[in-house]
Amino acid sequence: LKGLHCTLDIVGRLKPEKLEKLKSSGLDYSFTSGLSDAELAQKYVQCDIVLFPSTFEGFGLPIIEGQKAGRVVITSDLSPMKEVAGGGARLVDPFNINDIRKAVLELCENPTLRNNLIQKGFENSRKFQTEEIANQYAAVYQKILGGKLTILGTIFFPFFS
Repeated sequence: LKGLHCTLDIVGRLKPEKLEKLKSSGLDYSFTSGLSDAELAQKYVQCDIVLFPSTFEGFGLPIIEGQKAGRVVITSDLSPMKEVAGGGARLVDPFNINDIRKAVLELCENPTLRNNLIQKGFENSRKFQTEEIANQYAAVYQKILGGKLTILGTIFFPFFS
């Protein structure tokens, strides 16, 4: 991002060597950690691009959170990120800084692409709503039990609220 007119807002803990590198980079940056769910949701709303070029991730929740907030997402072309993104993100090689920079510039300069990815992201994030997940679980149980499943009461999933 060096030389680009942007602010890098990092959420998470930084190792001392990463912080030193950041300080010497000349980038405008800030970082926070230990945010509440509401504070984290506000970070998504306040940003222009969610940059998540992860090389290792258990699921890729920041992708869904960014899409749900209506932000364009840049993420890795690796699994599981590319599957979680569901066509609603600009995929990059996370090991190639030129590819990441190219994606940032492309999304800043191409509003049509940015808006298309945001729309696809909204559509993708709906697959991860609690009601949809509950329906998918119910369908699996119905299939396993041969249609003998009766749901009594409310199903609550504490994630993806």
